[in-house]
Amino acid sequence: MAAPKGNQFASKFDINIVNEVCELVADGMNVKAALKSKDHHPSYETWRRWKNENNEVYVLYVKALQDKGESMDFMIDEVMQDLRDGLIDASTANVIIQTLKWKAGKYYPKMFGDRVDVTTAGEKITTGQLITFERIEPDNNKAS
Repeated sequence: MAAPKGNQFASKFDINIVNEVCELVADGMNVKAALKSKDHHPSYETWRRWKNENNEVYVLYVKALQDKGESMDFMIDEVMQDLRDGLIDASTANVIIQTLKWKAGKYYPKMFGDRVDVTTAGEKITTGQLITFERIEPDNNKAS
């Protein structure tokens, strides 16, 4: 079995390395690929430990993932341009765009997610509200 990529001995916390990795993630790179991209980056196991034990790392990483959602939006624009330029066909562009849209919604659901709440402003609906809700039936007797 091959040794894991990344410097497994770079376990000393360094906020500069965290910022560097988060920048790569924000630009669209997978965190594991970002960690493997430079010899001075820690292993994935060390990264997980830093993220789980240090709230600052966790917050920076979550923000990097949100930025990655915005990078997906940019990639969609690039695919659309490639389609216009005839570099890819419509069905290939569609698959790529749908995948990027799905990923963007996972990385930054508040901005790119499909969930729409038009009735409760994010508040929970109580059982009492559900019970008193009246259904309005269409009046089929009126002339259109």
